[in-house]
Amino acid sequence: MRYKNKKILLMGLGGFEKGSGVAAAEFLASRGADLTITDLKTKKELTKNLAVLKKYKNIKYVLGEHRAKD
Repeated sequence: MRYKNKKILLMGLGGFEKGSGVAAAEFLASRGADLTITDLKTKKELTKNLAVLKKYKNIKYVLGEHRAKD
């Protein structure tokens, strides 16, 4: 499957630094997907998870909520 320039919404990064949400985000972002990640947790609560993903410029974050428009 091709992910380059595909718009993908990922809801939840998971509770662990290298959990399934982070692994999915790395997989999709590394293949060029335009990724939006939403999570009910705040930036502060997800500090370790976000550090793993900071190298990817094709990720947009919506933290502390899930919005219908995403």
